[in-house]
Amino acid sequence: MIGKPDDGAVRERVEAMLRVASALNRLRDSRLGLIGYPALGMYTATLDHITARKVFGPEIVHIDQYQVVHRMERIPQEIAASAAQSLKALAQIGKEISLPRTSSGAPGCSSLCRASSGSTSSTPSP
Repeated sequence: MIGKPDDGAVRERVEAMLRVASALNRLRDSRLGLIGYPALGMYTATLDHITARKVFGPEIVHIDQYQVVHRMERIPQEIAASAAQSLKALAQIGKEISLPRTSSGAPGCSSLCRASSGSTSSTPSP
């Protein structure tokens, strides 16, 4: 980089490069969870774990989709509802989007969990 340290444009470019270097350093020490497996015929859109590790550095940990559903089912309803509220507070969810509800009226994942477990019913269950 060529320029004077007190030049604003030079300082901005240096700061941008430092942010990129910092992000790459954090990625090298990271573990990323990859949930589920590619659908048949979608292999061209899959991640090459070895190349990702060489280029970016993170370890890719495969997590079976059923493990996620099984663990979700064991979370007490009040903890799940509290977590959902916390996440909703951080997210920008359009008014046209609604969350499935459980029989207690709390946000739940019943239709999502049923869909991922192989059920083809379109009727939401409590």
